[in-house]
This record gives sequence, structure tokens and C-alpha cells, in this order.
Amino acid sequence: MVEHTDNVNLSPDGHGSGSAAKERLGTRIHRKIFAGNRFHKVLIVILAVLAVVQYGYKVISDQSLADKAAEEQQAVVDGCQRALAAQVEELLRVTTVSLAWATNVGLTHGDQLGVTQEITRLVREKYVTSIAVVDENGLVVTSTNKKWEGMPADNVPGATPVTSELVVRRVDDDFVVVAPMLSHEEQRLGAVVLAYSAATVKDRLVNFARVTK
Repeated sequence: MVEHTDNVNLSPDGHGSGSAAKERLGTRIHRKIFAGNRFHKVLIVILAVLAVVQYGYKVISDQSLADKAAEEQQAVVDGCQRALAAQVEELLRVTTVSLAWATNVGLTHGDQLGVTQEITRLVREKYVTSIAVVDENGLVVTSTNKKWEGMPADNVPGATPVTSELVVRRVDDDFVVVAPMLSHEEQRLGAVVLAYSAATVKDRLVNFARVTK
């Protein structure tokens, strides 16, 4: 009877040599990378640098996208602000023309007190900062700012020059509308100067942002 036995490679202590082989392989790899071969060291450095560069590029790309989004948002805000400012100017033109017509009628009939009461009422409206009435001689005949009364129109910010055409000027943080008062013969009898705070534009933008959220 022939007895068959498996050919097993045993280590001197009787155990398989598999774990020892793995340890030797790991040692050889470690030496190749960290001890003997300069190429592997350089390769590791290059890979590390590439990883840092890739991370830096990602950070820069993210920041660029954020900056671009901020620029686009600011462009939208600026566009809305210009559109609202133009709308406010148009409304002020209509309002001040009507006020100039009513003021002209009142002064023609000698009702300066009525004119003063009307502009005093209007200046209580939000954003209206001042109203002055200038006569044909360039003097302030009545105003919500009593310091201007009897003074040349030059003392009223944005009032001069007074022309036969309605103009809207920006003075500091105000829209200043100068609406001429004309006779039936188109002769200038004076002007109404209304100052309106430009803060209305910012407030409208804030309200618009709330509505669109």
C-alpha cells in the first residue's frame, strides 16, 4: 500500500511561511519606496504636489464662481436701481408740474397763505424733504424751510439755474425737481423747487427683494 502525503513547505518552527513572505515583501516595498530608489521618492513628491495643486485649483474655481455670481447679482441690483430711479423721476415730474400749476393759480389770486399751507401739508409726506416757491425775481416767497424765505434762490440746493424747462437734478441724497411757473404767454413767473429723498429707491429695492424671495 502506497501512502500519499501532501508536499507542504513548513518553516523551521513548523508553521507555514506565508506570513513571513508577506512581511519580507512589505519590507522590500518599503525599501524600494523610502530607502533605495530615488525615483519613487520623486514620484511621491510629484503626486503630493499634484494633489495640493488640484485642491488649490478647486478652491480658486469655487471662489471664481462665487465672485462671478456676486458680480451678476450686483449687475441686477444696479439695473433695478437705475430703473426705479427713472420711474421716481417721472413720477416727480408729473407731481411737481401739477404743484407748480396750482401754486401759480394761488399766487395769481393773491392766496400766498393757501400756497404755504399746501406745501406744508405736502412736506409731511414720506421722502419729501423740502419745497420752495421762487418768484420771477429769483427770490423765495414761501418755503417749508423758513430760513430760505426772502433769500435768493441760490440758497436753495439745486434750485438754480431756473429755466423755462422742468429739470430734475441729483443733489447729495435728494432728487431736486425745478418746475417753472409760466403765464399764458409762456413768460416765466417763477418756479417750484421740490426735494425728494433718493432713499425711496433703496427702500423700493428692499421691498422688491422681500417680495421675490
